[in-house]
Amino acid sequence: MTHKKTANGYIIRLFQGENIIENLTKFCTEKEIESGQVEGLGAVSSATIGYYNLSEKQYYFTTYDDVIYELISMTGNVALVEGGPFLHIHAAIAGHDLHVLGGHVQEMTVGVTVEVFLTPNEGGVKRKLDEKIGLKLMEISGCPTNDKKKVSKFTHVSIV
Repeated sequence: MTHKKTANGYIIRLFQGENIIENLTKFCTEKEIESGQVEGLGAVSSATIGYYNLSEKQYYFTTYDDVIYELISMTGNVALVEGGPFLHIHAAIAGHDLHVLGGHVQEMTVGVTVEVFLTPNEGGVKRKLDEKIGLKLMEISGCPTNDKKKVSKFTHVSIV
């Protein structure tokens, strides 16, 4: 992996055979990134992606590794879990038939190259287990709640 610092964050290139989540997590740890946005593209030789079954509170993953897949889009964020960076990444990949597969990424391995743009945010964002959902969700202070007493009322204005 190699990287370049920019005014807004980092441009990162991952090399063939490198694990994406593992290396980006290590990078965030080394650079002390506690919150940020991740986006990328490239080609992967293996992608373990899946979906979350809310009623069972469980992820179901499938590994795709029979061809080199185009990494059409990779997007996600960085937040803290138990004091360290946690990457929440989703991706869309396509094989030779150009049918798109997508979902929550457990891990992906670079097949040719992967180019990533990582934009850190000021201040850390933490994730905390939500028992009802069964996932570690972001805790964001200052966000509006679902409390109807706090909902603003807007006046409808017609412009003639």
